[in-house]
Amino acid sequence: YPYRFYNILEDLYISPHDGSRCRPGPAQQNDDYNFFYKNDVILNWESSKNECATFCHPYTKLPGYVGFATERGENRCLCFFDDGKLPDPNPVNNGAVRNTAGAAVGPVNNGSSSNSVNKCYPYRFYNILEDLYISPHDGSRCRPGPAQQNDDYNFFYKNDVILNWESSKNECATFCHPYTKLPGYVGFATERGENRCLCFFDDGKLPDPNPVNNGAVRNTAGAAVGPVNNGSSSNSVNKCYPYRFYN
Repeated sequence: YPYRFYNILEDLYISPHDGSRCRPGPAQQNDDYNFFYKNDVILNWESSKNECATFCHPYTKLPGYVGFATERGENRCLCFFDDGKLPDPNPVNNGAVRNTAGAAVGPVNNGSSSNSVNKCYPYRFYNILEDLYISPHDGSRCRPGPAQQNDDYNFFYKNDVILNWESSKNECATFCHPYTKLPGYVGFATERGENRCLCFFDDGKLPDPNPVNNGAVRNTAGAAVGPVNNGSSSNSVNKCYPYRFYN
């Protein structure tokens, strides 16, 4: 007996966007995620969302999974991941094909077009912080020692990155993500006054020039080295997030 009120979408996904590609930015930005896809999964378009939700479900527990989409032309399901997080080989024996052409990272905020036939469904429990960062400290500066020690890291920063303070941690995690693969990256912080994101590095490790075309400004005034153990103050509005994989 099938359960009448089962709905995987209500449990795991938020309201969909139009388009067959999920994207973190505006629809017109060609900023795609990595993904698995398979044609002819959808047998009945009326139930396409549940068919693709079921097809992509085994990936929901893996790091970097961001959501799925339906594509009518090929009756295709697409299961999206942050750049660098698409498993290789595919851990699910489902015949899906890998596509790593995109470089998008961060939570889904849009679909790829105004085509309302195809839909992108953002994963409700995506959180880049759980994968890459440990519990935050108070303050807009990350520090290796006690908060009262003015021992700052080098950093990149940019104002007006944060558009919604409720999602500030994910917005800054996404902004700083391109630096996570570089030597000396220690974490990031949010700063409310300027809606600013700060991406911290060990002294001497801040790249010059900035390898990311994001308009960030360099600051090399600090001399701190080592893993983050504290924030700069007891101001609980601003937060410092230590990078989990610093070594």
